[in-house]
Amino acid sequence: MHLKISREIKVALFAAATLALTIWGFYFLKGQDIFKPGRTLYVVFPHAGYIEPSTPVVVNGYKIGIVSDTRLMDAVEGTVLVELQITEDDLFLDKESEAIISSPGLIAANVIDIKLGKSGQEVADGDTLRAGVSLGIEATMMNIVEPLQKNMNSVLIDLDSVLVPMKSSLPATVDNLNRLITDVDNLVRTNNGKVSSILGNAEKIMATLARNERQLDSMIGNLNRFSDTLASVELAKTVATTQQAMAEVKKLLEGINQGEGTLGQLVKSDAMHQRLDSTAMSLQQLMTEINEHPERFLHFSLIHINKNKDKSIK
Repeated sequence: MHLKISREIKVALFAAATLALTIWGFYFLKGQDIFKPGRTLYVVFPHAGYIEPSTPVVVNGYKIGIVSDTRLMDAVEGTVLVELQITEDDLFLDKESEAIISSPGLIAANVIDIKLGKSGQEVADGDTLRAGVSLGIEATMMNIVEPLQKNMNSVLIDLDSVLVPMKSSLPATVDNLNRLITDVDNLVRTNNGKVSSILGNAEKIMATLARNERQLDSMIGNLNRFSDTLASVELAKTVATTQQAMAEVKKLLEGINQGEGTLGQLVKSDAMHQRLDSTAMSLQQLMTEINEHPERFLHFSLIHINKNKDKSIK
């Protein structure tokens, strides 16, 4: 037995489905999920900040819901009641959380940014959150730009005060520059031949260097080999030998200075000086005596020689 559905019922079912789909699509376009209503919270702002339904509600940039409705709460004070639809049921929202109207960028629209509290008590459906104030990026940029603008104005004023006295001397300065340019131009024209000659000589030098490239490479190689030879010399051994010789000389000089040996006594001892002086004086007297009375020493020598001969004969 087949169940027979009339055409009217089919039309009614189709119309109901279309209406339900339309309602769902309407709320979906607004950012609301009718199958996941979540929690409804409220915030009272002194200024709406261009917040409107479907504006995102975020925590640290993550979307947790949307603005479902806004309405003027007090026409005198201008306060605005904003209704928030929180779709994240697993998110723990503290009662001390704060809702702030902020701007994520210069072009992007404003959002409701929730700053989580730390009281440990979770907010309930229908509660009202505290409203905070955020300067936003534009206001922050204005706070940065305004001091810079003041500094630029001060710099321009100072620059103007410097340039005003220079206005009278500026024409003279321009005339001097023109004369200088003219003189340089005349100098270049006058010495054009010399400049050409210098450039020609430079080209010749470069050509000569290019022709003698092999010889230059050979010279550089010889310099490198000479440097390697110097580097391979046993400088350490030579320095050590020199240091040893200097130490011995130092030791010898210390001994002489302390009066050790004949040379040390000669340097330090007065008695040695006196003996040498006495010997020199005696030798000088002997030589004077020989020069003045040679017969005395000659007779003595002959007698001494004869005595030696007699002894040898015997």
